[in-house]
Amino acid sequence: MKTIVLMPVKNEGWILDTTLSNLSPLVDHIIIANQSSTDNTLEICRKYPNVRVISNDYEGHSNKIRWVLLNEARTIGGQNLIICLDADELISKSTIEKLKSESLRLGVGSSFSLPWIQLWKGYTEYRVDNGWKDNFKAIAFYDDNISKYAENFVINDHTSRIPEVYLSNINPLPDFPLLHFHFVAIKRSKIKQAWYKCSELIDGKKSARYINYKYSVSDGKADPETAKTPDRWISDLTLPEVSKIDTEDDIRVSEIMKWFEAYGIGFFEPLDIWRNKVLFDHFILKNGIEPKTKEFPVFLVQLKRLTNRFLR
Repeated sequence: MKTIVLMPVKNEGWILDTTLSNLSPLVDHIIIANQSSTDNTLEICRKYPNVRVISNDYEGHSNKIRWVLLNEARTIGGQNLIICLDADELISKSTIEKLKSESLRLGVGSSFSLPWIQLWKGYTEYRVDNGWKDNFKAIAFYDDNISKYAENFVINDHTSRIPEVYLSNINPLPDFPLLHFHFVAIKRSKIKQAWYKCSELIDGKKSARYINYKYSVSDGKADPETAKTPDRWISDLTLPEVSKIDTEDDIRVSEIMKWFEAYGIGFFEPLDIWRNKVLFDHFILKNGIEPKTKEFPVFLVQLKRLTNRFLR
């Protein structure tokens, strides 16, 4: 059994070297699907001998690339442990060892979910507010070389990372976290959220009000409830200084500006994206007034979150 990491990437040079330097010594193969990155993504990938880069030719943030990555992994041969990560996520050496041992113990077809930990403004705290407490994500499976994804297109990849058939044999590993760096880089996270919201509004399947609600759990409007990060979660990881990765995402800002020109900035006014100063100032420049977003009343948002929690 080999251990293979699958990872879609687009302009993730800000964190990719950290991700690969930690993961590369621990796994057999890392397959990256690069979506026309214009930063130093490819240069970073070339530093690691066990990293293979394939091209992601899809437009937008599509779950279809997961299907392509799995097919590429299966060219390696054998029945292997597949781990599906994003570039801004890390798992420790002990987590990878646990995934290997449990795969061998439980056999082909087993799968695993980990607590999805949202590190907050650094590495010493993580979020436990709203939907982030006890939030598990299925990221790994012992591949049978047969099972496929349900081939239903979902924008922004908000679907299972692993083939759905494996979810019937899911094994939570509550002591082995999946660390997410989204909120470590707050400046970058805000523009990333804005980019997601704009792309979904352009897709036309959801209203601006619903999109704002959908992302409200992860927008970091105010200081949330947090807990102290256990030392064992990060003790065997090499992590960059926060100041070096918490920078503005100029590439996504540029893409959003192009959307403003193509669709008219007023089209995006209802979205909750204007806490980014560059976008806010641009709206004022174009319209002479402040933008007004559309949101559900607070009590409805809270009721919806409670309902979702009880139905899990």
